[in-house]
Amino acid sequence: MSQKAEIIEKLNTTRQELKDLLADIPPEKEIYPDWGIKELLAHFTGWDDAAAAGVRGALAGEDPIILAPRGPDDFNARTVSERETLPLDLIIKEWEHNRQELLELTEQVPEEKFDIHTVYPWGEEGTLANLILGMAWHEHFHINEIKEQHPELGKK
Repeated sequence: MSQKAEIIEKLNTTRQELKDLLADIPPEKEIYPDWGIKELLAHFTGWDDAAAAGVRGALAGEDPIILAPRGPDDFNARTVSERETLPLDLIIKEWEHNRQELLELTEQVPEEKFDIHTVYPWGEEGTLANLILGMAWHEHFHINEIKEQHPELGKK
């Protein structure tokens, strides 16, 4: 399997695992302090958008844009607060759209470009492959954390 195919499979598999877990959670349930499904999805939406910007820039040969110059915590707060007045169904649409955009951009990356070094939206450096895979890792991290904090979920 090509590196591209592995990355796309990981993004899709982790996203489906997250969807399955969230299907068991009522929208009003607090998942984290002050965060329900709406805030969690707004959080993921912002990061997928940032990763897509990084991939788009790498494909165009442009210098990376640091979208989280004050670090991940500030970016998390900003991306969630920017969407706080939006209804959940709109956030879900944006969440799905941003992941689809990231997948489409990933499809455009030539195999040899996955190993180029770039600057990530939060300022760290690494490969383009790891930038994209980081979005799957990020979702998986939260999946595990939610299951740990809410053991009654995901027991299907």
